[in-house]
Amino acid sequence: MSRNIADQLPLADFRKRRGELFEALTRAMDETAWKRRRKQCGITVSSGFPTFTDGSSKCPVEGFHIISEHANISLDACASYFHDACHFADTANAMGTASQIISVLHDRPQLEAPEAPLPVEDEQVNNLKDTAQNEAASQAMNANNDSSAFQYEAVVRTAFHLPKPLAKREFLHYVTTTKTHDSKGRPCVMIAYHSFLDQESGVDIPPAFPKHLRCPQFPSGQRATLLENENVRVEHCMTYALVGSIGKWTQNVVFHRGHVGAYYDEWVRAMERLANEAEAAALAVNTPNTRVAGEPMYKTVGSYKE
Repeated sequence: MSRNIADQLPLADFRKRRGELFEALTRAMDETAWKRRRKQCGITVSSGFPTFTDGSSKCPVEGFHIISEHANISLDACASYFHDACHFADTANAMGTASQIISVLHDRPQLEAPEAPLPVEDEQVNNLKDTAQNEAASQAMNANNDSSAFQYEAVVRTAFHLPKPLAKREFLHYVTTTKTHDSKGRPCVMIAYHSFLDQESGVDIPPAFPKHLRCPQFPSGQRATLLENENVRVEHCMTYALVGSIGKWTQNVVFHRGHVGAYYDEWVRAMERLANEAEAAALAVNTPNTRVAGEPMYKTVGSYKE
C-alpha cells in the first residue's frame, strides 16, 4: 500500500507520483474551508487547515491561500515566474535570506520543435517526409495544450528570517510544474512543491544554511487559470511546520496575524514583478526565468552573512 502523498517520502516517490502531488494541491485549494482574513486591492488572503487526500484528516498546522485576478499576463508568464520557487522567493519575500537550485531533474519549459528531416534525393521519400513533418508539427501544436508541454522538476531550497531571537528557517523541497486544465476545463498552469526524505534522494543535499533550521513543507504551490473573461487568476497556497521551539499552537495562534500580513505584502510584490516580467516577455522573444543548478544566491540585505 502506497503512503499518503502528503507524507515525507523519498524523492523518487514524488517523481513517480507527481500527478498525485498536483491533485493534493488542487484539493487543498478547492476543498479547504478557507476563512477570509484580509481583502484589499484585489488580493484576498485566507487561512484554514487543508486536507490533501480523500479521507485523510486535516493538516494540524494552518495553511494560507492567496488569490488575485489580473489582465495582460499569460499562463506562460506565470509559469516562468513561479516554476523554480526560488525566483518568486527572491523577488517577493522581504524576509528571504537565500535560495539555491540544488539539482535540475527535468527541464523542458517549452515544447521543442520537431527535428528537421535529413536531406534525401528520392522524391517519393521526400513527400513522405514532408507528410510526417506536417503531422509532427500538428502534434507539437496540440501538445502545447497538454500537460506534457511543461515539465520542470528540480530540488531547491529557500530560506527566510523569523523575528529575533528565533532561528532562521530553510525549506528544502522538490518542485515541479505542469500545464493542465481545471475542473471546468479551463487551461491552467500549476507549480507544486513538497519536502522529501533527503537521505533517500539520490541527490547530493547540502546541510542547512548556517544558523538556519530546516522545516518540513506539505503540498504547496501556485495555480494560474485562464478565465472566461481572458484574465488570469493567480493562486498561492502554502502549508508548512516551523518546528523547533515553535509548536503547532504557537504557529497557528501567535504567528497567525503576522502570517496574514506577510503573505499580503509578499503577494503585492510578486504580482508587481510578475506584471513587469509579463510585459517584457510580450515585447520580445525570451526564455523562461530559469536558473541553473549551482551555488546559493544570498540576499545582500537581510542575509545571514551580514
